[in-house]
Amino acid sequence: MSENQDLICTYYRPAQVSKLTGMGRTFIAKAIRDGRLNSVKLGGARLISEHALREFVTTEDQGVSR
Repeated sequence: MSENQDLICTYYRPAQVSKLTGMGRTFIAKAIRDGRLNSVKLGGARLISEHALREFVTTEDQGVSR
C-alpha cells in the first residue's frame, strides 16, 4: 500500500450513517450534538469519518451490553 493510500479516509453524511447502521436520523443527530459521535463541518456539509463511526458503534454496543 502506498503512503498516499494510508491518508485516504471515507466520510459519510448523517443520512448515510443512518442507512448503514439502521439507527434513526434523529438518534444520529442527537449523538453528534451530545459529542458521542464525532463529526466535522465542511462548508455546509456535516461529515462523519469511518473511524469515528466505528468508534461510536463500538462504544454504543458496549453500553447496550451492560
